[in-house]
Amino acid sequence: MTPFDRDDLYRLAGAIDDVCDHVDEAADNISLYGVRVIPPDAKAQADVILRASIKLDEAVGRLDGFKDSRQQLIELRALEDEGDRLVRDAIAGLFRSGQDAVSILRWKDIYEQLEDAVDAWESAADVLEGILVKNR
Repeated sequence: MTPFDRDDLYRLAGAIDDVCDHVDEAADNISLYGVRVIPPDAKAQADVILRASIKLDEAVGRLDGFKDSRQQLIELRALEDEGDRLVRDAIAGLFRSGQDAVSILRWKDIYEQLEDAVDAWESAADVLEGILVKNR
């Protein structure tokens, strides 16, 4: 039995699953699109996803005893802002790059999928924050 509501646990698991789905979709499309070289902008977005994963893991670990996880949640939201900035800059760079239209569309799609993963981490943080508020 969990120390908090099962519906909250289900919502948190669903939010985490959404992140995995977005990352998986981006990875699948990289393969399907025949991408050979990953640009620095995509690597930067992947780094944000990794750091957000670590922060959410830290925050979830603090659920035991409902310890304060405000710092991890603040950092998750800052990472989401960073992800937003990165995707805007990456897409703007695509349209300035002079690449062919197919390449631009391909990478725009992948960048947006990676951004969806970052957004899903923020949704998971919102669920986690709700759990903490309900159980204090």
